[in-house]
Amino acid sequence: MRTLKLIGEDGLYTNLALLLSDQCETTTKVALFQGKDKELFRDRKEFKGSILKQLEDVYQFIDLVNKTKATFTGLDRTDRRDYPKDAIRESLLNRGVSQRKRQVEHLCCESVILFL
Repeated sequence: MRTLKLIGEDGLYTNLALLLSDQCETTTKVALFQGKDKELFRDRKEFKGSILKQLEDVYQFIDLVNKTKATFTGLDRTDRRDYPKDAIRESLLNRGVSQRKRQVEHLCCESVILFL
Protein backbone atom coordinates (compact mmCIF):
# COMPACT_ATOMS: atom_id res chain seq x y z
CA MET A 1 0.00 0.00 0.00
CA ARG A 2 2.87 2.39 0.75
CA THR A 3 4.58 1.50 -2.52
CA LEU A 4 1.43 2.46 -4.42
CA LYS A 5 1.23 5.72 -2.40
CA LEU A 6 -2.15 4.70 -0.93
CA ILE A 7 -0.87 5.15 2.62
CA GLY A 8 1.13 8.25 3.50
CA GLU A 9 4.14 8.54 5.77
CA ASP A 10 1.76 9.39 8.62
CA GLY A 11 0.10 5.96 8.26
CA LEU A 12 -3.19 7.41 7.00
CA TYR A 13 -4.85 6.70 3.66
CA THR A 14 -4.05 9.27 0.97
CA ASN A 15 -6.48 11.16 -1.27
CA LEU A 16 -5.52 8.75 -4.07
CA ALA A 17 -6.70 5.83 -1.93
CA LEU A 18 -9.98 7.66 -1.34
CA LEU A 19 -10.49 8.22 -5.08
CA LEU A 20 -9.91 4.52 -5.76
CA SER A 21 -12.27 3.38 -2.98
CA ASP A 22 -16.04 2.99 -2.98
CA GLN A 23 -16.20 5.86 -0.47
CA CYS A 24 -15.04 8.30 -3.17
CA GLU A 25 -17.13 11.48 -2.88
CA THR A 26 -16.04 12.76 -6.29
CA THR A 27 -18.65 12.47 -9.04
CA THR A 28 -18.55 12.64 -12.82
CA LYS A 29 -21.31 14.58 -14.55
CA VAL A 30 -22.11 13.98 -18.21
CA ALA A 31 -24.24 16.34 -20.31
CA LEU A 32 -25.49 15.45 -23.77
CA PHE A 33 -26.35 18.21 -26.26
CA GLN A 34 -27.80 18.13 -29.77
CA GLY A 35 -25.58 19.71 -32.42
CA LYS A 36 -22.35 21.64 -31.93
CA ASP A 37 -23.39 24.10 -29.25
CA LYS A 38 -25.09 24.08 -25.87
CA GLU A 39 -28.48 25.36 -27.06
CA LEU A 40 -30.44 22.09 -27.28
CA PHE A 41 -30.01 19.96 -24.13
CA ARG A 42 -30.79 16.24 -24.54
CA ASP A 43 -29.77 14.41 -21.36
CA ARG A 44 -27.53 14.46 -18.30
CA LYS A 45 -26.35 11.92 -15.81
CA GLU A 46 -24.18 11.86 -12.68
CA PHE A 47 -21.96 8.92 -11.81
CA LYS A 48 -20.71 7.96 -8.33
CA GLY A 49 -18.36 5.36 -6.84
CA SER A 50 -14.65 4.80 -7.29
CA ILE A 51 -13.05 6.68 -10.17
CA LEU A 52 -12.55 3.37 -11.98
CA LYS A 53 -16.26 2.52 -11.69
CA GLN A 54 -17.17 6.04 -12.82
CA LEU A 55 -14.93 5.70 -15.87
CA GLU A 56 -16.58 2.40 -16.83
CA ASP A 57 -20.10 3.77 -16.23
CA VAL A 58 -19.43 6.92 -18.28
CA TYR A 59 -18.05 4.80 -21.13
CA GLN A 60 -21.16 2.58 -21.06
CA PHE A 61 -23.45 5.65 -21.11
CA ILE A 62 -21.59 7.19 -24.06
CA ASP A 63 -21.62 3.84 -25.87
CA LEU A 64 -25.39 3.71 -25.41
CA VAL A 65 -25.95 7.12 -27.06
CA ASN A 66 -23.28 6.59 -29.75
CA LYS A 67 -25.54 5.57 -32.63
CA THR A 68 -24.72 2.92 -35.22
CA LYS A 69 -25.57 3.52 -38.87
CA ALA A 70 -25.63 0.75 -41.46
CA THR A 71 -24.94 1.12 -45.16
CA PHE A 72 -25.46 -1.55 -47.77
CA THR A 73 -23.42 -2.21 -50.88
CA GLY A 74 -25.09 -5.07 -52.68
CA LEU A 75 -25.38 -7.82 -50.05
CA ASP A 76 -22.58 -6.40 -47.86
CA ARG A 77 -23.54 -4.47 -44.76
CA THR A 78 -21.16 -1.96 -43.18
CA ASP A 79 -21.86 -0.65 -39.67
CA ARG A 80 -20.44 2.72 -38.68
CA ARG A 81 -20.69 4.44 -35.28
CA ASP A 82 -21.04 8.21 -34.90
CA TYR A 83 -17.74 8.15 -33.00
CA PRO A 84 -15.19 5.30 -33.04
CA LYS A 85 -15.04 3.38 -29.75
CA ASP A 86 -11.25 3.76 -29.60
CA ALA A 87 -11.54 7.55 -29.87
CA ILE A 88 -14.14 7.68 -27.09
CA ARG A 89 -12.05 5.48 -24.81
CA GLU A 90 -8.90 7.50 -25.48
CA SER A 91 -10.59 10.86 -24.86
CA LEU A 92 -12.18 9.62 -21.62
CA LEU A 93 -8.88 8.26 -20.33
CA ASN A 94 -7.01 11.45 -21.25
CA ARG A 95 -9.70 13.61 -19.65
CA GLY A 96 -9.83 11.41 -16.57
CA VAL A 97 -6.08 11.35 -16.01
CA SER A 98 -5.63 15.12 -16.34
CA GLN A 99 -8.72 15.85 -14.22
CA ARG A 100 -7.80 13.32 -11.51
CA LYS A 101 -4.38 14.89 -10.99
CA ARG A 102 -6.19 17.99 -9.73
CA GLN A 103 -8.76 15.96 -7.79
CA VAL A 104 -6.13 14.16 -5.73
CA GLU A 105 -5.38 17.52 -4.14
CA HIS A 106 -8.80 19.21 -4.23
CA LEU A 107 -11.42 16.40 -4.33
CA CYS A 108 -13.84 18.08 -6.76
CA CYS A 109 -16.16 16.75 -9.46
CA GLU A 110 -15.49 16.23 -13.16
CA SER A 111 -17.75 17.17 -16.06
CA VAL A 112 -17.93 15.60 -19.50
CA ILE A 113 -19.86 17.40 -22.22
CA LEU A 114 -20.97 15.51 -25.33
CA PHE A 115 -22.17 17.02 -28.60
CA LEU A 116 -24.03 14.41 -30.68
